[in-house]
Amino acid sequence: MASGPALRVGIVGAGLMGRFHARAARMAGSRVVAIADADPAAAQRLALSVGKEVASGTVDELITPERVDAVHVCTPVREHGSACSFILGRGIHVLSEKPLTQTAAETQALLDLAESHKLILCPVHQFPFQKGAIDAVARLPEVGRIRWVTAEMCTAGASQVAEALHDEVLLDILPHPLSLLYNFLGGDLATGQWGMTSAADGELLVTAVIRGTGASILLSTHGRPTGNTMRVVGDRASIALDLFHGFSTLESGRVSRLSKMARPFTSSTRTLVAATANSVRRGSARETAFPGLRELSARFYLAIVGRGKTPVSPAEMIDIATVRDRIADAVRITPAG
Repeated sequence: MASGPALRVGIVGAGLMGRFHARAARMAGSRVVAIADADPAAAQRLALSVGKEVASGTVDELITPERVDAVHVCTPVREHGSACSFILGRGIHVLSEKPLTQTAAETQALLDLAESHKLILCPVHQFPFQKGAIDAVARLPEVGRIRWVTAEMCTAGASQVAEALHDEVLLDILPHPLSLLYNFLGGDLATGQWGMTSAADGELLVTAVIRGTGASILLSTHGRPTGNTMRVVGDRASIALDLFHGFSTLESGRVSRLSKMARPFTSSTRTLVAATANSVRRGSARETAFPGLRELSARFYLAIVGRGKTPVSPAEMIDIATVRDRIADAVRITPAG
């Protein structure tokens, strides 16, 4: 895992994600000095859990360049864009939960603002920074030509949301698989042919053909058990990724009668070994949840001090936002049922 410089970090949004971002920031080597939230009591509770020296209050009071070097935006989704704009306007680098904004045009406007202030703006596309995804990219030559990339993501994140809003929850999840696709296929996702099928509210199947490679992303708020997996299918081998836990396994494409008979056993053994090693690694690193977030945070901090490139490039942000726009438009004009 990368180790970042000791920057002064602020957290905007004192909910569940604010808590995990504060932990990731500290584990990545920085110092959390401020927690800001519209609810002062929530900000104070999180600040006290982080450390006695951590200030709490409102964004306007605490998020200033004199106090913080970088800010993690963990507000509700619809507030990401306005929070990022405010913080960038104050001359502070921003790492924001996804999606950054609701449209590609709004994302471009934020990027223009960041560039005008010579600041780094980065969305939390943490899946490509999981060890399993990093390993998968390194092993792509063994896969051969990628024929398909398939993802299946069943979430309980809409359990407290009205049924009519379940599709919006899925659209907020969509940048995660798209960021992996971007890294596996070398970008330019928007040049592909994209389609969407909706079986009901909260049930989406996104499909694409990108330069001769097929892709499918199944998103569900009702499917159980919850899961988050992806498979890269090549003509020489395939890679399976467990995105909940952050590990991947490669399966050779060699074909024989014996390999077919043994596959249930070899596949289970391969997964067990990888899952065990991953649990040990995460335990020693104290990475209790959201694998990839700590690595992304560290690389974001390194980029701020000029010791690395921006973890998520502007080109990637716009490409993913453009595809999300297309799917969102299709979802909102297609009746469910």
